[in-house]
Amino acid sequence: MAKLSPAFESVRRRSTGAFTLIELLVVIAIIALLVGILLPAIGKARESARKVICLSNQRQIGVAQAGYQNDFKDFLPAFSWLPNVPTGSMYDDLALTNDHGKAHVMQAIDIIRRRTNMTRDETPVTNRLPHREYTHLILMDYLSLNLPEPIVACPSDRPRHIWQSDPTDETLLPVQRNWASVKSWLWFSSTYQVVPASWSPDMMTSRGITVSQSAGDHNWFDGAPLERLGKRKVFEVSYPGQKAFSFEFYDYHTTRLGMFYAYEQATTQLLLFDGSAKFVKTTDINPGFQANRPSSPLPEITNYIEQPFEPPTIGNRRDPLVMRVRWTRGGLRGIDIGGDEVYTGQPRGEP
Repeated sequence: MAKLSPAFESVRRRSTGAFTLIELLVVIAIIALLVGILLPAIGKARESARKVICLSNQRQIGVAQAGYQNDFKDFLPAFSWLPNVPTGSMYDDLALTNDHGKAHVMQAIDIIRRRTNMTRDETPVTNRLPHREYTHLILMDYLSLNLPEPIVACPSDRPRHIWQSDPTDETLLPVQRNWASVKSWLWFSSTYQVVPASWSPDMMTSRGITVSQSAGDHNWFDGAPLERLGKRKVFEVSYPGQKAFSFEFYDYHTTRLGMFYAYEQATTQLLLFDGSAKFVKTTDINPGFQANRPSSPLPEITNYIEQPFEPPTIGNRRDPLVMRVRWTRGGLRGIDIGGDEVYTGQPRGEP
């Protein structure tokens, strides 16, 4: 048999042997490059999908709101049980009360029990104001949905999805709160909050004050006489395509960690009274007014005091934040986007 030349023998060995170290490094580098190119695209695609779902959530809430007003004589969804009037609840501890605030709490708890089969011990009657975070329960009950309901939570809102899947998870509890007293509420909270004007008077009048923003904490309201709550009608909305019914309280789409909607860097999703939903830069929303000082040109200001379940504070936690959307000048008769603020009869006087 003829002997192969040294050069041919070398080629034959390389063609039948394993990859060389350099070849392996080249392959790994190519794979790493492809991963680096594809991952951001995949991340953007996933975030785009979440935004689409988030918009769909709000639109479904808008459809429910429209149906509710048609079935309930034009009233906007709100807690409506009254004191000293039998509630009709199947639960004896929720059958009657002589207190306005407790009547609304009992209505919320009645919905929670019926839609979850939670017990009386698991859902105690508390003194909290249910309107700010839980008005959506009225719509969920109207739609006959069991709780917790995924459409009330943005797909990027991790804390709420944790609570919905495991109501016993205590890792994201508000500080200095008793778990037993809040677990039956946090489980059902929503990423989206309805505007206060949908359940409270637009502004202070000769009849008295209305609900207003707490200056010291974005999560709190300063109260008003509870007998004035829950009586708003949709005919009072003057600009349904420019006035928000609800809004995304945290922006989970602009940054990975999320941010409070009132920061100027944020974008928030608005559900307008005409049923449309859209993402809007916070700075493109009218600043609004002080509900109990309607003649003042100044907006409502508060501080963001983060809780463990909220996005991290941006900058100084005492930086004043303008609470747009929540406090539209003129209330239901006002404009949030697409036009100047509406001064509904009140002067533009000094504060």
